[in-house]
Amino acid sequence: MHVRSATRWWDRFASWRNLTKTTTSVDSAGVHSEEVFRNLRDSESSRAERSGLLFRILLVYRTDARGMHLPMERDLAMKTAALLSANLRATDSVGWYRESDILGAVLTGFQPSSSVEWGTSLTTRLMEALRNVHIGAASHSIQIRLLDQDELASFNASDHPAPFSISNE
Repeated sequence: MHVRSATRWWDRFASWRNLTKTTTSVDSAGVHSEEVFRNLRDSESSRAERSGLLFRILLVYRTDARGMHLPMERDLAMKTAALLSANLRATDSVGWYRESDILGAVLTGFQPSSSVEWGTSLTTRLMEALRNVHIGAASHSIQIRLLDQDELASFNASDHPAPFSISNE
């Protein structure tokens, strides 16, 4: 029994250590770096496992007219990050899922019954807000994906067209 409690303590310490790393790398738009975002996601995964609550990952990225993944321009990234922050709860976090390419948000603490409804409401609000953002001269779309934790492993921006997208064409 003593070993079991030591293991639990270490697990808690490891989660705390990862969480403390998250406070160090935030850019001027309030967006966490890819490493910090990954640590937030991992910490939330551990917390969700212990609590039985769900969390989801929201991803926002660009594609060209052929559906190929494009890097996100700084101006568009800053505007998108501001929109994400304005539409999220205080417990959610915005960061780079893939540095300079895919913005993400860790959406925390959902009851299984409210996860889908809240996610749909959020994506609808973001779609409306992003329609007013200047996307740029190049022909492309902004893609929004709302994923469960188990869907992240198979996510690939060019292979999974988003169910919610805004086209500039």
